[in-house]
Amino acid sequence: MRIAGKLIGTFALALAACRSPGKGTTAYVGAHVFDGTGAVIDSAVILESQGHVTAIGRADSVEVPRGATVVPVDGQWIIPGLIDGHAHAGESNMATYLSYGVTSVRHVGGDLDRLTTLRARVSDDSIPGPRLYISGEALTGAPAVWPGQIVLKSPADVAPAVARLAAAGVSQIKLYTHTTRELLNAVVLSARRQGLPVTAHLGRVDAFTAAQLGVTSIEHLSGVVEATVPDPARFYAAHEHFPTGWMTFLRGWAGLDSASLEKTATELAGTGVVMVPTLVQSETYARVLDTTYAQSLDLSAVSAAEQAEWNLPDLIARYAITPADLPLLQRSREKEDLFLRRFVAHGGKVVAGSDSPNQLLVPGASLHEELKLLVRAGFTSSQALISATHTAAELLRADSIGVIRAGSVADFVVLAASPLEDITNVRRIAMIVARGHQRFPEELRKR
Repeated sequence: MRIAGKLIGTFALALAACRSPGKGTTAYVGAHVFDGTGAVIDSAVILESQGHVTAIGRADSVEVPRGATVVPVDGQWIIPGLIDGHAHAGESNMATYLSYGVTSVRHVGGDLDRLTTLRARVSDDSIPGPRLYISGEALTGAPAVWPGQIVLKSPADVAPAVARLAAAGVSQIKLYTHTTRELLNAVVLSARRQGLPVTAHLGRVDAFTAAQLGVTSIEHLSGVVEATVPDPARFYAAHEHFPTGWMTFLRGWAGLDSASLEKTATELAGTGVVMVPTLVQSETYARVLDTTYAQSLDLSAVSAAEQAEWNLPDLIARYAITPADLPLLQRSREKEDLFLRRFVAHGGKVVAGSDSPNQLLVPGASLHEELKLLVRAGFTSSQALISATHTAAELLRADSIGVIRAGSVADFVVLAASPLEDITNVRRIAMIVARGHQRFPEELRKR
């Protein structure tokens, strides 16, 4: 019996030795990997198992375990899954975001119950789509600009509103244009007690004051004009009427001089506030009267019926955009670019965002356009990519996305050509890996 026991033990050890140690592991072999922080690994191997990266390095430093599924990606490029730092999403466009390599969305404003349900459905793989980092309903002073916003009539309204959002697991609190300094300060203090950052689309407070009060990030470069001009009163008054007041703000950039912008950029960078500029949104307003602009965009994921629903003539009328605005708004765009260059030069951090879906702002495709505009503004391709990966993840306080390293989630995009040589190569997507699942653009856009 002792002999039989030894034989059984020996057989079990032999059987264990024969098992494939790489079962359940996928190895992506041969690509150049941009890791999200600026580093590039050539001839790389990425090992993925159970939705996480278990190892990454050059082929001579990472052994592919026996039995692993090998995916050859020789000569291609791999970048972290893109993060859209300012977007809105619904079930109908989740797969579209993913088809463009957007594996995470910082959702800044929408119905809390709908978004928590959608977030859960994506998380349990019921539907394909990006991870959602939600804000729930935006908080604002009276009157609300859009339906569904939470109106704060006094600082006494703040704590219950923030507590409700925090209990639902939001990632940030969003403030909107009619928030006063008093309300903004109360929200920041209440959110801080809940361990939440605050982001703001400003209208009644300038960007420097908001940053000093503790706002973590500023959307659309709002409040920068007001922080730069000697007397911002007319801009505050204009914001009482949305959206024409927003156009007053956009036109205001054109009159700013470089010395004043330098001062504002220096001061804002010193506060540590993060800018989410959504240049693609400003570009849309500046070029919406240009009939060739839409032809330059990737609208392949938008049906003819959906494009008709955009109703561009209505947008032009509501925002009161006239032909005389075109040169003015173009100068404004140049000043926005100048501000961002100086802000970054002084150590400021920028996160890429698209504000899609809106007119001419296609989920996923518009983030690619934002990256192109950041490069046009003076960013290197590496800086632009970092703004949509590592820096965006930092803003979300999420250390397992926006990078490719051992222990990170397996969210990355395989590209046919180098995005560092030409940022538009980020559009040349061969494969998306999200939560370890391989996806392909054509498959996702058929949904």
